[in-house]
Amino acid sequence: ENKSSFAGGPYLCGDQLTIADLCAYPWYGRFVQGKMYGNSGEFLRTKEDCPHVVAWAERVESRKGVRRGCMVNRSKGDKNIP
Repeated sequence: ENKSSFAGGPYLCGDQLTIADLCAYPWYGRFVQGKMYGNSGEFLRTKEDCPHVVAWAERVESRKGVRRGCMVNRSKGDKNIP
């Protein structure tokens, strides 16, 4: 049984990346990865308690366009953005 998402696929709405993933990743994906607010990933224990959520965030982040999009509005010198 595939438990990677509620939709039964690796992305929020199923087997394909959709606008839902692209909208959720910048604020929620980066949060669960611990890339916002210091140690948010450790505080939330996402790697231990929500491994599928972390895997989703890593899957979305692995896309070149997502990484480039994260750099658009970054602050000068922000080293947390890939």
